Amino acid sequence: MREPISIDSAEYKSALATSLWEVILEKANEECSPQLVDLLCMACDINHEIHQALVAELGMGGDSEKRA
Repeated sequence: MREPISIDSAEYKSALATSLWEVILEKANEECSPQLVDLLCMACDINHEIHQALVAELGMGGDSEKRA
């Protein structure tokens, strides 16, 4: 099992995942059933909630792009 990542790394990776989710959802809307799109949207929302919590914990105000 991998070692846990730092909270800074988790925030950065969740920001990357947000971009990835945008691409996935765009493609899914074209090619997948509405039920699958709904499930993907739920996963995307969970990632967004996690990202926002990490940003708040780090007191970053959403400036993750400036650190990358």
